Amino acid sequence: GSIRSILKGADVVLFVTDVYGEDLPDDDWLRRLEVYGDKVVVVINKADLLDADGIPPSLSPRDDDGRPQPLPLPSLVTKWRAALPRCRAVLPLCAIGTDDGGTAHPGLRALSSLLYAA
Repeated sequence: GSIRSILKGADVVLFVTDVYGEDLPDDDWLRRLEVYGDKVVVVINKADLLDADGIPPSLSPRDDDGRPQPLPLPSLVTKWRAALPRCRAVLPLCAIGTDDGGTAHPGLRALSSLLYAA
C-alpha cells in the first residue's frame, strides 16, 4: 500500500536491470510497472561491458567463471520495449558515469535530461 501511494505521486519510476538479460520480472511486476506508463524509465546497467555497437566481446554463453555473458544491447532494448511499450525510455548506462574520453556516458546524459524534464 505505501509503496503504491509513493509511486502514485512520482514524476519518474526507474526500473534498473543489467546487460545480463535475466528473465523479465513476472507478469504481476510488469502489470504494476505498466500502470505508470510513460513515467517508467528502464535503465540497463553495465553497458560498459559491451562494445560501441552494444555487442558483448564474446559470443560464448558463459565466461570463464561460469557467469552468463552480457546480451547484445539491441535485443535487450527490444525485449524491454515489448514488455513495457508505454515506458518513457530504455537507456543503457554504466555506473562509472563516463565514456572512454572522460565525458559523461550518453545514457547518463539522457537520464539526466529526462529527470530534469520531469
